[in-house]
Amino acid sequence: MNLNGEEIMKEIGGFFELELNRKGEYYQNATAKVNSGRNAINYILRTSDTQKVYVPYFTCGTVIEPIITLNLKFEFYSIDKNLEIIGMSPEKLKPNEKILYINYFGIKNDYANTLAQLYTEQLIIDNTQAFFKCPIENTHQCYSPRKFFGVPDGGYVFTHEKLQESLKREESYARCEALLGRVEKAGSEMYASYAQHNKEMCNRPLKEMSQLTQGLLESIDYEQVKVRRERNFLYLHHALDKYNKLQIQIDQVIGPMVYPLWIEQEGLRNFLIQHKIYVPTYWNEVLEYVDGEKNIESEFVRYLLPIPIDQRYELSDMARIVNVVQEYLTTYQET
Repeated sequence: MNLNGEEIMKEIGGFFELELNRKGEYYQNATAKVNSGRNAINYILRTSDTQKVYVPYFTCGTVIEPIITLNLKFEFYSIDKNLEIIGMSPEKLKPNEKILYINYFGIKNDYANTLAQLYTEQLIIDNTQAFFKCPIENTHQCYSPRKFFGVPDGGYVFTHEKLQESLKREESYARCEALLGRVEKAGSEMYASYAQHNKEMCNRPLKEMSQLTQGLLESIDYEQVKVRRERNFLYLHHALDKYNKLQIQIDQVIGPMVYPLWIEQEGLRNFLIQHKIYVPTYWNEVLEYVDGEKNIESEFVRYLLPIPIDQRYELSDMARIVNVVQEYLTTYQET
């Protein structure tokens, strides 16, 4: 059936589509499957009577985008050096307000459980950096598989209510150039295409997840991905923890997105990039929200390095990263 209730006749024959080995989705029973992580937040807010959202200063601008789109009020709050909330007790929230917490890097899983007990249904847990953190009852969760897997878009929602309106289905095939090109070319060669794809996702209306994205997500060996990410994370942590200002509790780590390395060395990020270890900045727009450079959020933007540890890499790749970091620290370290 199409959106008008008309039956669509199945085609037989013709050229082949992309072959997918469908094993099943990780979040098959999500409340909703939508077209992006930011629209997962959009969905949660639209199914409630929320009028104001508290969000951390240390966040991507895409988190704020759906709040602005829905004409809701928002207010920033601070976090401490352990990536935990400062000065926002549950008693401060009014009944029509929510607080959004980012499960940073996929390493704050136990803390997310604690927050769920404190804030219950007024809490939105942004698990876009923590795909493998299972949903918590009586709270709201959103996920962004594009940060973990080679898919063009997509988002998962866990919340109390379903939208009553029917959503149009997203179409993703036209935004796969970077994904396909990355198979045969270096990432640097396809980066312009990837950046254009990201630009197209900005302010995209809320839609149902595309059939292509869903098919790709049904074809992933999730257990292997989780194990590889944890293995690579632990390798880096064992080698680099002595340099890392961020205190990481290993028992909180569940299939993490990156290894967050906090070292107050201005040139280390560029040194890694020069050695083709591509480390992004999270997030330059934060500097527009905070006052001065002495707060913790500014420190994170400048010095916290999200080191890749994903399923594409072996321990030999992690060893190379460690060698480059140690070379910088022993040779070029600022005094």
